[in-house]
Amino acid sequence: MTTNLAVFLNLLFIIGRVLAIVLALVIGFNIWKQLKAIATELKKANEAKSAPEADEKN
Repeated sequence: MTTNLAVFLNLLFIIGRVLAIVLALVIGFNIWKQLKAIATELKKANEAKSAPEADEKN
């Protein structure tokens, strides 16, 4: 009985580790996508801001 319990707990531990790794990857990917979107927005805002300045200089 104890060996069955040990095997069961081992499987639970392995499944828990796999789930933790998958969750970390998903969260990391979502953060990366958000940062990429923010960078794109900042780039667009910067281009829109610099266009009128270029017109004023000419």
